[in-house]
Amino acid sequence: MPCNGEEFGHSYFCLPMGDHEKSYFTFFSEYNRLGHGAAIFEAIVLNVIFCLSLLVNLIVLWYMWRSKLRKTVTNYFVLNLVLADIAFVITAPLTAYIRLQATWTLGQGMCSFVVYWILVCGTVTIWLMTAISIDRYTNVTHVTSSPARVRLWKVFGISFAIWTTCVLSFLPVSVFFFASETRALKTRP
Repeated sequence: MPCNGEEFGHSYFCLPMGDHEKSYFTFFSEYNRLGHGAAIFEAIVLNVIFCLSLLVNLIVLWYMWRSKLRKTVTNYFVLNLVLADIAFVITAPLTAYIRLQATWTLGQGMCSFVVYWILVCGTVTIWLMTAISIDRYTNVTHVTSSPARVRLWKVFGISFAIWTTCVLSFLPVSVFFFASETRALKTRP
């Protein structure tokens, strides 16, 4: 990553460290913005996404709870997917707050947790969609005249394995991702 001073106002910046420069990835905030309008717009969009996602996922949960439809493998995976999406979207208001502040003000613990949780929930979502795709593929290619029997222990086992693997595999992120206090070297005109 080039460190020529033009990176200010972007998602990374560079600082001199003796005879070399070190680049920092800001992840949630951007430094030296020209105005506060973009941050306000981003915060509004993030909060609208949060509200809509939460509302829609709660409607899906309610529908699945009240549904008299046959319980299927796909429905149990979708239920797990809804829970993963709710867990993911709860980080949106925190991100919106940080976009407005333009610096990390929530402390080291939250810095590590938010990044960790976004990675865990995003990866769980991808693997659950993969499991749903495999289930759909299996149902299409192995058509039988009688309805397939739901094996709940398999669904729960696969879901548990996905969550456990993701939670454990991203633990290093929670340890090594940290907030760094820096100072701006140059302001934009």
